[in-house]
Amino acid sequence: MSQRDRLDRRRDKFFVVFGRLGLRWPVTVSVVLALLTVVGMVFASQLTIKTSRVGLVDGDNWYQRRIVSFYQEFGHHDSPVAIIAGATPEQRRAVVDAFAGALEQDEMFHGRVLARLEAKDIAETLMVQAPGQLANFRRSLPANADLAGALEHGLEGILGLIEIQLLAALDGEVEVDRGKADAQLKQLAALATALDAKLAADAGEGPGVDTEALLQAMVPQHDAAGAGAATRAFPGPEQLRARGLDEQGYFVSNDGQRLLVVAFPAFVGDEVSDFSPAVERLRALARAHATSEVSITLTGLPFLVVDEETALASGMVRASAAAGVGIFLLLLVGFRSFKRATVALLPIGVGTLVSLGAMYLLFDTLDPITSSFAAVLMGLGIDFSVHLLARYDEDLRQGRTRREALFSSLSKAGPGVVTGAVTTALAFLTVSTTEFTSYGRMGVITAIGLVVALLATLLLLPVVLGRGDLSAHETPPRPLGEIGFLARAARSSPLLIVLGALVLSLMGIAATPTYNPGFLEFLPKSWESTKGLQTLEKDGAMTPWFAWVTAKDLDQARRRADSLRTMPSVARVDSPTDMLPELTDERLAALRADFAGLDRNPDWKQLGDRERDPAALAKQALAIVDALDELVYAADQAGLDSKASAPILETKQAFAQLEQRLESTPRAQASATLDEIEDQMAALLGPAWTTARAVADRGFWVPGDLPKLFALRFVARDGSERIALYVYPAGDVASGANHNIAARHFTEDLESVDPEAAGQGVSLYHHNVMILDGFKRAAFFSLCLVVVLLLLDFANLRKSLLALFPVLVGMGWMVGVFALVGLRLNVATIVVLPLTLGIGIDAGVHMMHRWELNARTHGGRARIDEVIRGTGNAVVLSSLTTMVGFAGLLLGRHLGMVQLGATMVIGIGCTLVASVLVLPALLLLLDKAE
Repeated sequence: MSQRDRLDRRRDKFFVVFGRLGLRWPVTVSVVLALLTVVGMVFASQLTIKTSRVGLVDGDNWYQRRIVSFYQEFGHHDSPVAIIAGATPEQRRAVVDAFAGALEQDEMFHGRVLARLEAKDIAETLMVQAPGQLANFRRSLPANADLAGALEHGLEGILGLIEIQLLAALDGEVEVDRGKADAQLKQLAALATALDAKLAADAGEGPGVDTEALLQAMVPQHDAAGAGAATRAFPGPEQLRARGLDEQGYFVSNDGQRLLVVAFPAFVGDEVSDFSPAVERLRALARAHATSEVSITLTGLPFLVVDEETALASGMVRASAAAGVGIFLLLLVGFRSFKRATVALLPIGVGTLVSLGAMYLLFDTLDPITSSFAAVLMGLGIDFSVHLLARYDEDLRQGRTRREALFSSLSKAGPGVVTGAVTTALAFLTVSTTEFTSYGRMGVITAIGLVVALLATLLLLPVVLGRGDLSAHETPPRPLGEIGFLARAARSSPLLIVLGALVLSLMGIAATPTYNPGFLEFLPKSWESTKGLQTLEKDGAMTPWFAWVTAKDLDQARRRADSLRTMPSVARVDSPTDMLPELTDERLAALRADFAGLDRNPDWKQLGDRERDPAALAKQALAIVDALDELVYAADQAGLDSKASAPILETKQAFAQLEQRLESTPRAQASATLDEIEDQMAALLGPAWTTARAVADRGFWVPGDLPKLFALRFVARDGSERIALYVYPAGDVASGANHNIAARHFTEDLESVDPEAAGQGVSLYHHNVMILDGFKRAAFFSLCLVVVLLLLDFANLRKSLLALFPVLVGMGWMVGVFALVGLRLNVATIVVLPLTLGIGIDAGVHMMHRWELNARTHGGRARIDEVIRGTGNAVVLSSLTTMVGFAGLLLGRHLGMVQLGATMVIGIGCTLVASVLVLPALLLLLDKAE
C-alpha cells in the first residue's frame, strides 16, 4: 500500500467518526448543538453597533496614537453643520438668526454656536484691535476727568464725558486739532442719532436698530497713535470675507449662495450614543425654523455617524433575511427537495447564531465592517452542506444504501469540505494582520463561524440523515439543470479556452482600479446628511476632510498658521491668532499708552447692575446741547462763517432730538431700551478693557485672552494651554486620484510644520497606505497558507497548483470587471482580495478531489464528463449559494455593505467559471483527463 493510500485511509477513518457520533448518540449531539445555539442567541441579542472611526484602527498604531492624543487634549471637535439655502440673502439671514437664537437657548448648545461673528463674540480683542484710540480720547479730556467713574454710569457717564470734553475745549484746557474737529462732531451726532433711532424703534415708531451697531458708534474713531491710521476695533468687509464671512458677519459658503451655522457641543466620544442627543435636538430645531423658501440641511460627522448606524442596523437585518431566504430558495431549486433544502440550512443557522454570541463575548459590538458578518457566513458556510448532500444523493443514485451513501459522502466529499473551510477561515484570519482592528475582528469572528458551521455540518447531517432504515435504498430527486455542456465546451477548444482565460486575466490585472480612500460616502445619496456632505465637499468651505496642527503656545500657533498659508496644498487655516492682532512694538506701545496713568479699572458689575434713568439721561443730553450752544457762540465770536459752524449745529440738533425722544417716550419703554444698551455695554467694554489692560501689562497674549467660544474650539482642555489649528485642503484629497497625490502633498506639508499633524484629511493618506500595505500583506499570507494547505491535502505540488490555478485566473477577471463597471476598491471592499482567494479556492479543491478519485478508477486519466457532472453540479450550487449570501448585502442601505456584496458576487462568479470551465480545459490540455 502506497503512502498516499495509507494517508487516505487514516483520513477516511477521521470522517467516519463524525458519522458514528451522529448515528449512535443523535439526541446528545442535538441537545449540545441546541444549547450552544440558544446560548449564542442570548448573547447575540445584546449586540449593538458602534460606528466610531477611532475604534477601527489598533490603538497601538503610531498614527492612531496621534489622533487619540489630540482627542484627549482637545476633545472631539466633530462639528454638526447646518447649511441654509434658498430665497434672498436677507431671508437666509433671518432664518439663521432664528435658528442660531434657538440653539443658544438650548443648554446643550449655549455659547457653542458660530453663525455670525458679532462684536460680543470677540469682545476681548476689540480694544487691542485699535490700540491708541483710548489714549487719544483721554487726551481730549481734562486731566482730572474720572473716566472709570463715567463708564460705571453708562450712557449718562459717557454723555457727561462728552460735555466735559466740549467745555474743556471751550476753556482751552485741552488742545483741539481743528483738522479732526468736524469728524469728531459728526461722530457725536451719529451717536445721538443712533440712540434716538433705537428709542424710536423700540417704541414702535421706526425701523429696527442693531444695538451692536449703535455701540460701535460710541467707540471713538481717532487714528491710533503708533498703530497706523484707520485701525478698526471690528473687522471690515474685506477682513470678514477672508475669514469666510459675508459683509454682515454671517458665515457663508465659498460660492456665497449659502449660509452656514456650526455648533460645537461638548462631545465626550464619537459613538452614536455620544452624538444622538445633539443630532435629534438639531433636527427638531431645524424642522421648526426652516421655511417653504429657505431650507436647513444638516450634516457633519455626528449626523453621518448616527445615520450610518441606522443604515447598518436596518441593512444588517434586511441583508441577513434576504440571504437566508435566497439561499433556501436556491437550495430548493438545486436539490428539488424541501427536506434537502431545510437540512442544508440547519448547520449554518447553528454556526451563525453561535458565532454572533462569540462576537459579543469577544468584542461586545458590531461595527461598519463586521455588521455584514451574518450574511457573509451564511453564504460561506452553506457550501459544506451542499457538497456533502450532493455527494450523498449521487451515491444513492448509484444504488448504495442510505448508510453506505452517508459514510461515502463524509469520506469522499469531507476532505474537500474541510480543506475549503480551513483555507477560507485562514484567509479571513490573514485580514487580522492589518492594523485595522475592525478587519481583524471580521477575520476572527468569520473564521470562528466557519469552524463552528463546519463542525455543525459534520455532526448534524448524520443525525438528520441517519433517521429511519439506513439499510434501505432511496432515489433522491434528480438535480435541476444540466452542466454537461461545460465538458463539451472544454473538449472542443481547450487550448483556446486556457489561453483566452490567461490573456483576459492579465488584461484585468493591468486594468486594476485605484483605491478610493473616502470613508464618509456609504450612506444613500438621497439622505439629508449625504446631500449636505456633497455640498460641503463641492464648495470646500467646511469640508469634513480638514486636519489639525497643534502648537505649544499662541506665538508658535501664529508662526505655524503663517507657514501653512504659504503652502499650495492648503486652502484655509482656522487659527485663534486670527482674532488676536500681532503685538508689534508699535502696537504694544500704543496699547500701553491707553492705560498709562489710570489708577483704577471701571467696576463693570456696577455698570451692569445700576438702575437706568431716562430722565437723568435726557438732562445730560440737554447739558450737551447747552455746551454746543456755547461752541456756536464761540465760533461766531471768532468770526467763523456758517459753513464752519454747520457741524456744531448738526450735532446740537441731534442731541436736542435725543433729549426730546427721552422726554416723550414712556419711562418703562425708555428704561427697557437703556437696560438693553447698557447691558451690552458691560458685556462688550468689560472684556475688552480687562483683556487689553492685561495684555498691555504682560506684553504678550495667553490663551486666557481668547473669547470663550474660540477658547472652546482652539485651546486644550487638559490644562496644558496647547493650541489647535484647523487646516482645510486645497486639492481633492478624498478621491484618491493620481495615486492619492493630493492627500500625500497635504499630509507632507502639514507634517513639515507639525510632525504630529492628524485629522480626517491626513488620515486619508496614512490610512490609505496602511490599508493597501496591510491587504497586500494579507493577500500574500493568504496565498502562502492556501499553498501550504493544498500541499498538505494533495501531497503533490502539481495537483496543488492545478487547484490554485482557477482562483488566480478568476481574480484577474474580477479586477478587470471592476474596471469595466466602474467599481473602485475602498475601505469596505478592499477585503475582497484575500477573501476571494480563500473562498474561491473551494471550487478548485473540490474539482481536483473529484478528478483525483475519478482518475484512480480510470487508469490515471479522469473522464472530464464525470468530473463536471459529479462535483461540478455541487460546485455550481455551492458557489451560487455563496453568491446569494453576498448578494443579500445588495439590499442593505449602507453603500459599503452593498459594494462589498457586489464585489464578492463578481469575484466568486469569476472563480466559479474558471473552476468548472478553464480548469477542465487545462486538465485536458495536460492530458490528465479525457
